[in-house]
Amino acid sequence: MSIYFLTTSLLSLKVGFYRLLCCCFSIYAWYALRKARKQLNFVFAAITNTNKFPLTKYEAFSLVYFYFFPVAFGIIGAVVNTVYNEYSFDVYGFETSTNIRIIFHFTRYTLLSLVNPTLPNFLLLLFCIICQRLSWQLNTITSAIQECPIPDFTLIKQADILQRYSRLNDIVDVMKMVFSVPLFFICVSHFGFSIIILGGIILNGYMFAGNYLMLIRKVMILLSTFAGLLAFLWIAGGLPDEEERMKDAFQRKIQKRRISQPISNEICLKKYMSEKTNFVFSMCNIIHFRRSSIAALAGTILTYTIVLVSKD
Repeated sequence: MSIYFLTTSLLSLKVGFYRLLCCCFSIYAWYALRKARKQLNFVFAAITNTNKFPLTKYEAFSLVYFYFFPVAFGIIGAVVNTVYNEYSFDVYGFETSTNIRIIFHFTRYTLLSLVNPTLPNFLLLLFCIICQRLSWQLNTITSAIQECPIPDFTLIKQADILQRYSRLNDIVDVMKMVFSVPLFFICVSHFGFSIIILGGIILNGYMFAGNYLMLIRKVMILLSTFAGLLAFLWIAGGLPDEEERMKDAFQRKIQKRRISQPISNEICLKKYMSEKTNFVFSMCNIIHFRRSSIAALAGTILTYTIVLVSKD
């Protein structure tokens, strides 16, 4: 029995330490972006000057959800620790009244959820909004290429396309410089947190019998962390596909023009469109974000969760 309690205490200590580490990662990611606010202002100015894109209904819903998530999490945490707690009404060993206990736990869980996962999700939402605008602008360029008649796809039109594409490249280069380190800490935090929460739900399933609010609290954190990573990989990973689609349309249009109007001395701007994909983001050049990474992410989380459960 003593070995069981010792093992449980060590596991709780490890989980608590990693949660504290995740909170530190979240705060540092926010601090790193705050230091680079001049570059962020450049990115926002460059995007809004080109086209004004309002928030979509999904972005607006995510924003409202992130605003109310800490409050809902704090209410559930206060109820769980007040109603379903079998011990005396005390806070860290000090006897208190029920009202003070409710206020304390509400503030505690609200602040904890605000630091992690709400703050990292806000940063991921900011990044996804910028990526979505870039994707729309790439799609606009692609549509302009496809809708342009072959005789009108002259050097002036080609140069205009390359200039618009070059401006987007400049924005992406700044984004890579600004978001590389914060994305590393956010992804590591969300990745590890998803494994811990999922493993805790599997290991301690007996604790949720008759206490569904505790299960809802765990599921809320799991969905916030995993859904944040999933949405981030889907939107950021779609940029390389959109870029390749635009380049393919540009090259096809030039080929059709050269076939229909064979002019030997006509200058071709095809060589100025780089074949290398520039719209691929990464975290410190360790992992590059593409949509194909989603299956690998889900598989890795399940694998490490099984390893964690089997060891315990």
